[in-house]
Amino acid sequence: MNSPHRPLKTKIPLLALVGIALACSPGIAPAATDSPHTPLVQLSVDWPKFMAQHDLVWEQFPPSWNTGGFVGNGQLGMMIYATRDDNRVDFHLGRQDVTDHRKAPDRKNSFWVGGASCHYDFPRLDIGRMALRPAGKILSGTMRQNLWDAEVTGTIVTDLGELRFRALTLRDRMVQVIEVVSTEKSNGREASWTWEFLPGKPVAPRRFVSPKEPAGQGYKLNPDPQRAEVDGVPVCTQTLLAGGDYATAWLEKKADGGRKSTLYISTANEVPEAGKSAPLAARTVKEAVAEPLASLVEAHRSWWHAFYPASFLSVPDGRLESFFWIQLYKFASAGRVGGPLVDDQGPFFRINQWPYPTWDLNVQLTYWLPLTSNHLDLEETFLRFIDEHFDQILKIEGSGKTIGDVAWLLHNYYWCYSFAGDNASLRTAWQPKAAALADLYLKRLRREPDGKLHLPQTQSPEYPVNKETFDDSNYNLALLRWLLHSLLEVTPDAPDAARWRETLAD
Repeated sequence: MNSPHRPLKTKIPLLALVGIALACSPGIAPAATDSPHTPLVQLSVDWPKFMAQHDLVWEQFPPSWNTGGFVGNGQLGMMIYATRDDNRVDFHLGRQDVTDHRKAPDRKNSFWVGGASCHYDFPRLDIGRMALRPAGKILSGTMRQNLWDAEVTGTIVTDLGELRFRALTLRDRMVQVIEVVSTEKSNGREASWTWEFLPGKPVAPRRFVSPKEPAGQGYKLNPDPQRAEVDGVPVCTQTLLAGGDYATAWLEKKADGGRKSTLYISTANEVPEAGKSAPLAARTVKEAVAEPLASLVEAHRSWWHAFYPASFLSVPDGRLESFFWIQLYKFASAGRVGGPLVDDQGPFFRINQWPYPTWDLNVQLTYWLPLTSNHLDLEETFLRFIDEHFDQILKIEGSGKTIGDVAWLLHNYYWCYSFAGDNASLRTAWQPKAAALADLYLKRLRREPDGKLHLPQTQSPEYPVNKETFDDSNYNLALLRWLLHSLLEVTPDAPDAARWRETLAD
């Protein structure tokens, strides 16, 4: 069942999107042209100007994680906001694969390991934040999310002057960069800001959100984080009870007499190995510091400036158009080729009750956008995850009331190869999974006195809140109908084809 997928490639370049097609069809082939290399639409776009009109702009500095700016490279990420009651600006760090791995000490994560709880055995863990503490009291501020260059810039106004910053997560390195320039003065003399790393508590977030939950009463805490220097670089290392560790390193490079500085941050995660994360994080920041910042930024922008023009969308509704481009930026910040599955957090972590992937709609909806925006490469992580874990997913989710969620995952999986025009992979990679799921559905069907087949006691996602089950839920019937039709379309001569047709008829 775990057949390796083939790399996704778009057969015909998608030069323009003229409407929002949020994955509502397998794709529409463009009309024939005189030459396969003749663009359907000649685009003349001033990309920096076009994207700038969609930038997120804060006229007041965001006061919380929920309202903050964000940068990411598909693995690392930062949320940027002010914590005014402690007079600081937080650059809240995240790394998407930093999770616990209880029940699987020899692996990075214990996804789908028998008996593993998503709440307590493999949740995401809080790395912490870099806190920028101005010399003066924060009075106000502004911020802008530059989509085209994939960076956030801001101004912090204090009673002693201003601090201007630029923050970005380098696309091609596991490094986050924050530049700061200050005009703060006290008694006519320059006043200095400070950086402080505030480590997160390496505790399952559910313990904070639901401290009285019975399932968490026997939960054992991971050790406290430890600070040290590795090769002259400050590092905070977090050891896990299940084994291994992750570590964050940072190094500040000052200029202009100390009025300007650049902070380089890296979080390494070599779990399940121990003792390797700290040296790797320290080495990574030192290598970045040794490079001219302009070169690092140029490489970072090069990726993003090639990313956006892969497709184009404009609609006569400015807010809706901005929403599309912001979501495209968000997904590219959260996903990367060869990276981890984008979960409910992406690389932007906060304490919450769902610090893991949820399969009832979050993963499915998250992976819609790349399909219709000519970014099929960003679907690779989804395909790889399903290939690696499908047997466990089918056993755990397909055997219970949430069987429809597996069908929806396979609906996404089907779309990936359909949009790529890859019929061979539909037959070799998708079909065996779909046939196995169809078999589970068909075993549940019951013929009733009306002569029709009925589907007892399944669940619809998020409906209602208490997760009741229903006979003949529309969610499952619709997905089963799609599943069987698609199986017949892909492999009309399969051994079970007659059974699928009979089921559809009844």
